[in-house]
Amino acid sequence: MIHKIYNLLLSLAWPLLILHFLRSKYIVKKYKKSLSCRLGWISLKTNLKNKRILVHAVSVGETVASQPFVVQLKKRFPDYSIIFSNVTETGHQRAQEIIPADDFVFFPLDYQDSVSRFLRKIKPTKVFIVETEIWPNFLTECQKNNIETIFINGRISQKSYERYGLFKSYFSTLIKESKFFMQSEIDLKRIISLGATKAINVGNLKYDQLQANLDSPIPNQLKQDFQHIDKKIIIFGSTHQVETQEALKLISEFRYRDYHFVIAPRHLNFLNQYIKMANAQNLSFNLKSKGLNPKADFTFLDTYGELSSIYCLSDIAIICGSFENIGGHSILEPAIFHNAILYGPHMQNNIEICQTFERSNAALRCSDFEDLKTKLELLFGNTMMQQELSKNAFSTVKSLTGATKQILSSL
Repeated sequence: MIHKIYNLLLSLAWPLLILHFLRSKYIVKKYKKSLSCRLGWISLKTNLKNKRILVHAVSVGETVASQPFVVQLKKRFPDYSIIFSNVTETGHQRAQEIIPADDFVFFPLDYQDSVSRFLRKIKPTKVFIVETEIWPNFLTECQKNNIETIFINGRISQKSYERYGLFKSYFSTLIKESKFFMQSEIDLKRIISLGATKAINVGNLKYDQLQANLDSPIPNQLKQDFQHIDKKIIIFGSTHQVETQEALKLISEFRYRDYHFVIAPRHLNFLNQYIKMANAQNLSFNLKSKGLNPKADFTFLDTYGELSSIYCLSDIAIICGSFENIGGHSILEPAIFHNAILYGPHMQNNIEICQTFERSNAALRCSDFEDLKTKLELLFGNTMMQQELSKNAFSTVKSLTGATKQILSSL
């Protein structure tokens, strides 16, 4: 009954979906691709092998995290073609740059016809889903067609756990045949509570991906781009709207310090709005895509694919999505590049990681932007403390690798 209600609600939402797509495509300029590719009408390369594996990641973060896994997956299954899917266009673009897959497609909207059309076209034997996207029609169609579904790097936020818990018996039926490789003990307990019968904790795939960041040519290119900025660099990573506004206020107060700030917005479609905010405060700034003036107060990182590596430039990293109630973004990338790490009170998406870092004196939690200002003042005046934080962050993150190996050895 719940499944029928779910599909009825999807049908009723169809006009709203069309309006949202048209607005995003023609007004917000967020979408470039047509809606058809999200309804299961996809084209594949003609040279794919008959045996196929689908790997799905929502957006850029999940795509980047899955890179080392896909590399090892190709070695483990050389007779298979790997097809990689995304939901977002930025994720799709990034996947084609870094993922060694044989083809790239968009994941379908969870309408039964769309999902069925999509699976008939791809014909996968296995589906690997990065993190924990539970799409009822997709999982149901996979079960009908005996397609094995495996969730990797699984995590469930408190909000998602509570939402799924309202329909526990329904979700239990959906997920009982799937395998789950979870990021933490908290995530493991939550997915088992929801009905998973094949689940283990293997840690976070993002730890394994970090070595790729170190080996990438991007850090060296970034160092060349910023070579004329002779100040120490502080990065606001993945800022949301309110956080960007607060970051600009803080930069205005610290503009005459011996630091250059970088703001990396989470959503670049708000960039024009952020530029107006900066102009209103008489702040001088660079757009990374347009070149760098070393005398500017700060730089907007308005390019794709560089956030995970730009921490190679900074001494201090401020992790956003945590000063608004978003859940916080990854602290791993700045840690591998020896940053002193600060974040806000809302890091519920990274609870165990943050607890590990805080126990190791490898990160500082701030109660709000005023507290962030106080802690930055503390670090400005205490170089030894800043160096201790960065050293501990690096050693902590290096001790947490190995998820890819555990997943593949368990298949």
